[in-house]
Amino acid sequence: MLQVSRLKVYFPDNDFTAVDGIDFDIHDGEILALVGESGSGKSLTALSILGLQPVTAELSGEIKFDDLDLCTKPYPAGVRGKRISLIAQDPLSALNPMYSIYGQLSEAVKIYQALGERETYKLCFEYLEKVGIPDPERCLKAYPHEISGGMRQRVMIAMAIINEPDLLIADEPTTALDVTVQAVILQLLKSLGKTILFITHDLGVVAEIADRVLVMKNGKIVEAGTVYDIFEKPSEDYTKHLLGAVPSL
Repeated sequence: MLQVSRLKVYFPDNDFTAVDGIDFDIHDGEILALVGESGSGKSLTALSILGLQPVTAELSGEIKFDDLDLCTKPYPAGVRGKRISLIAQDPLSALNPMYSIYGQLSEAVKIYQALGERETYKLCFEYLEKVGIPDPERCLKAYPHEISGGMRQRVMIAMAIINEPDLLIADEPTTALDVTVQAVILQLLKSLGKTILFITHDLGVVAEIADRVLVMKNGKIVEAGTVYDIFEKPSEDYTKHLLGAVPSL
């Protein structure tokens, strides 16, 4: 589905390479985890897939999505938000405090689907139900500050999947949540049956959701394997240190 080859993200003003020639692919229906400490280049990799890297960055290499080249300019129409969607890591910042949940969720529908107001409302209602919000009608009327962090994250997931994308990019989607809500969100993401690039610094979360794992350090992928490979027989010291940081119960 997605093939990334020799991807490099370079900032000439600072003479800094943030992503340094990485290669990976994502297969249809799998959950691929991209892990590493803050500043390793994970989120910038995700933004590059969406064509949202900073304007000061120079991009080289290839990002192939089916038959499309995502490194071309302008970015291919009908991909971002429709075929590839992003679940942002901080839903309070990602949601606009000036608009209701319905106002923001319906905007995602209106951009790509030619539906009337009644059909749009019905679809938004159905997707809030799908992500486990118990009172969708009340939620649609609410503003972001009027609902909990777990609810906001569910809204972000609904917004990301409402146009039935082929690929979801989940950038630290559980970081701001307590462990109980985190577990519910992880189970929800697994239940969607979507192809997901799951970005996190938390290997404990990876164990709950991923099929394969890429370990990233200083802009490079230093280790790759199945969840079993990474957890049971890691080969890199960096991976072992990340595993050592996972709290034991």
